[in-house]
Amino acid sequence: MKKHAIAVMMIAVFSESVYAESTLFIPDVSPDSVTTSLSVGVLNGKSRELVYDTDTGRKSSHLVWNSKNVPTLQGAVSS
Repeated sequence: MKKHAIAVMMIAVFSESVYAESTLFIPDVSPDSVTTSLSVGVLNGKSRELVYDTDTGRKSSHLVWNSKNVPTLQGAVSS
């Protein structure tokens, strides 16, 4: 009986009301709320890919890519 009373008290203390409210979301797409951005850059880097055989542990491929002065263009639109 004592365990039952403790369980009821814990449920009463830790229980909360959970509910969902339905709302209608209408996005604001007026010209004042929309922002745009544009950026230009240059990418330099080096990438390496090593592939090993899982059975023997031997390296089966080793590739290296150098990237120098690669032009980049990035754009974004948000509201």
